[in-house]
Amino acid sequence: MKTELTLALNECNRAPPGVNADEYLIIQETIQILEPFDLATTKISGESYITLSLIIPLIRGIKTKLVEVESQIVTESGNKILLCMKGSVDKRLSPYESRTPVVLATILDPRFKKKGFKTSDDEKRAGQWLEKAYASHLTKERLAVEETQPTPSTSSGTSNDLLGFLDVPDVSTPLSNSLVDVRQYLEKPIIDRKECPITYWKYTNNKLKELAMLYLCIPASSVPSERIFSKAGQILTERRNRLKEKRLNELLFIKQNSYYFND
Repeated sequence: MKTELTLALNECNRAPPGVNADEYLIIQETIQILEPFDLATTKISGESYITLSLIIPLIRGIKTKLVEVESQIVTESGNKILLCMKGSVDKRLSPYESRTPVVLATILDPRFKKKGFKTSDDEKRAGQWLEKAYASHLTKERLAVEETQPTPSTSSGTSNDLLGFLDVPDVSTPLSNSLVDVRQYLEKPIIDRKECPITYWKYTNNKLKELAMLYLCIPASSVPSERIFSKAGQILTERRNRLKEKRLNELLFIKQNSYYFND
């Protein structure tokens, strides 16, 4: 709006002082610095795709972009803004890189896997957390199955079955099974970033998908739920203030999921 602003100020009789060239330069540098944050905010606020697994890669992308921008900043004010934003990233965003749901969602996203992390230590830690979480999931699953199965009865007398040794129960542990499934998943190449992770997990035979669905469905921010409040305000207006709670919930459900319905 540089040209429009200059023309408007020239036509005003009592206009404030105009923006000089140095100030415009500061504005341009500020835009360069803040642009990655705007892009990340927009990306993380989606509701029709997976967002939790985007947090760590986007933080890494922001840090990389700020390093690239640093060489283009020449004003003192621009350098102060850049330094402030770097400090805010370390203070406010970096803690997300050590939160279990975010780490597991990232490594369980077949578009990123270990490549979503910055260092090899972060990759190793994510792999260990995944193995531990998956082993815990398999343990709970096995206990639930054992509770529903009847206790096997012991046969009396001597067995003449020469193949009885095959009836020995499986001695594999949830940890050993998790190591196999996790290794099998991580050794496969990542998929294209335009592909849907849900589709990938839907058609895979790896039981790891049960854990993946638990974490990939978590929204990265409260924006989608806040949008529902806004939609509720559009439905429950002054002229429709007699709507029952049940009917309002039904209308909200239809509005929120309308893109799933056929024409």
